[in-house]
Amino acid sequence: MNTKWTTANILSQVGRRAVITGANSGIGFEAALALAEKGAELIVPARTQAKADDAVQRIRERVPNAWMHSDVLDLAEQASANAFARRVRV
Repeated sequence: MNTKWTTANILSQVGRRAVITGANSGIGFEAALALAEKGAELIVPARTQAKADDAVQRIRERVPNAWMHSDVLDLAEQASANAFARRVRV
């Protein structure tokens, strides 16, 4: 069996929340876009608010009703990771 997987194989993500680090470029951006297309709520952090906001804007251009939040997270900084975790904790 040689089935080619594509993002069309992703089931509905409505009701699910995902944090996508690195969503401002590359694979992270593509993963965020695919999940947004499937209805996931996305938290899109980046090292600066401007980079996070830019990623959200670019995804919303393609998925206008995407449920997204931008935030700041620098994984190299423990204080930033702790503050981010406090902000997004459910």
